[in-house]
Amino acid sequence: MEENMNVAEKFLKDAVRLGLRQGHDEAAAKLNLAVCASAKRKVREATILLKDAKRLDKKGVLAKDIKMVEDAIKGGGARTSVGGRGGSPSSARQARRSKAKK
Repeated sequence: MEENMNVAEKFLKDAVRLGLRQGHDEAAAKLNLAVCASAKRKVREATILLKDAKRLDKKGVLAKDIKMVEDAIKGGGARTSVGGRGGSPSSARQARRSKAKK
């Protein structure tokens, strides 16, 4: 999986470097590069790429996808679901807290 992501990242960087005809194509490429960067825990690079993707997506076609990737980066992405640590509290803990507040 990691090898495929590295290969995809290489080709996406080449495509952006060579230039794409449509703005939304470049936005999609930068969005995918942001996903690759966030998978490698490069948060700053991912946020820069997301800002570029937002700027290039003039018609808002990728707005939903950009928002999803932003939320994943801000929330820690896949890291929060590993072993049940991080992220949102468990439903049992939420139930206890809601009973205590009443």
